[in-house]
Amino acid sequence: MSLPILKATICLLRKRDKTLFIDYRNFPHPLHEGYFSPPGGKIRAGESKEQGAIREILEETGIEINSLVYRG
Repeated sequence: MSLPILKATICLLRKRDKTLFIDYRNFPHPLHEGYFSPPGGKIRAGESKEQGAIREILEETGIEINSLVYRG
């Protein structure tokens, strides 16, 4: 049995010497509950990596991004 191939993104938003993390310490989340986590998630079918990253950042933080730097 083969598993479906899923693509996902993790987005590190940096401004000067600071990096944005979401505080899940008091928020029920199946993967991140009790931790800090960068915004990110699954890339939808037909969506590019860039589109997925921009959408996830907007959904999770409300921040609109207009330029990305791919880091690997």
